[in-house]
Amino acid sequence: MEQYDSARNSFVQQEKLMEIASAQKVEEVMSNPDDYQRALGVSRVYSSMDDQQVNRALQDTDWIVRMNVLIKAMDAGETDRVDDHVALTLMSDKKPEISMRAQRLFQDRDLSKGDASHFSQQQEGSVMEAGKEEKGKQFGAVEGAILGEDGKWRNLSAYVDKEGKMVGSLSVDGEKHKVEFAEKEREGKKSLGAVVKRENGHAGGSPDMYVRIAAVEGRNGRFASMSLSEKTPDGKWQGIQGKGGGLHMNDALLDGKGVHSKEAQFIEKTLDVGPGALIPVKAREKTLEQEQAATAKSAPEKADRSREVIASQAPEQTVTLGEEPGNQRRWTGKIVDIADDRKSVDMQSAGKVSRVIDGQGKEFPAEIKVGDYGKLLHSKTGPQFAAQEQQRGKEKGKGGREVSV
Repeated sequence: MEQYDSARNSFVQQEKLMEIASAQKVEEVMSNPDDYQRALGVSRVYSSMDDQQVNRALQDTDWIVRMNVLIKAMDAGETDRVDDHVALTLMSDKKPEISMRAQRLFQDRDLSKGDASHFSQQQEGSVMEAGKEEKGKQFGAVEGAILGEDGKWRNLSAYVDKEGKMVGSLSVDGEKHKVEFAEKEREGKKSLGAVVKRENGHAGGSPDMYVRIAAVEGRNGRFASMSLSEKTPDGKWQGIQGKGGGLHMNDALLDGKGVHSKEAQFIEKTLDVGPGALIPVKAREKTLEQEQAATAKSAPEKADRSREVIASQAPEQTVTLGEEPGNQRRWTGKIVDIADDRKSVDMQSAGKVSRVIDGQGKEFPAEIKVGDYGKLLHSKTGPQFAAQEQQRGKEKGKGGREVSV
């Protein structure tokens, strides 16, 4: 028979009290109406946040709150805590500081269906059934999804048939509709379009829909994206607002045929986009890096390589100069980009690019320029820059930062 251990029981009770206190502290931070205090607070209490609180914070109205929590999850190697539907929202965030990170982090996930909780059994069955057609090889070669403001998912699954036409299905509201795309051209811009006829018998009606696939300009070139419209009672087409829309190859074809598949070649030819238009952003970036490396290898060596700049690399974190807890007093590296308003500077250190901002919102010195190497220093009168000679191979792993406490 197990004996009662008063000391152990007391320890367990203390742990429970600490957990309750931590949970209350997190809720206090997340409910703070002040955006600045909330953004600062979530960084401090991240380790005490449960998964639900993490996902709530990643949907905060303030973008700095969202970014701070995302960075904390990245640093802790805990991005698997982020729900699929939240990941999809982050990937299309209006702030590039967030969307670029999210695209790199979550591109390997299958987000075409979002979080499983968004789907009814009928919808899940429709998607599974679509994957079985055409012997399970071609149907679903191209996938895309849009989460409307009404909380409903619209899922497109398509392939190129034996006649060279792009066909497939659109799943929405538990319905699955066949689609056959036709080539369109307007003002010199090519696209693919398909009308989805729906029944209008039940309450509220099911308006006809129009699916459009077109090329969109992105950071790494043109890529394929889908958009949806619904027909209004007066016969006009009205766009469906929401998140997502990017088209991609399914995992099986991406690992196999990829850019050599019929679907990829069809999209590239029809929409006049470059190779890999259906490859996820992460894979496109890898291809771009390989091409840049090959070009750099074949180019003549320069006498002075200390001024080289990787302009295409996106910032992996945001650093704030200041005296507040968590701020940095200085940041060392090479300047690779400067914002037009001079209120943020991208610095490269140890192969990683960080976006540096001033905690007081002041502009960075007018004399600094892209390619300069040195230290950005916090000052009450505004950020200062001290130029240094770059010692290649001896940069500090964390940019030589000094943390305020």
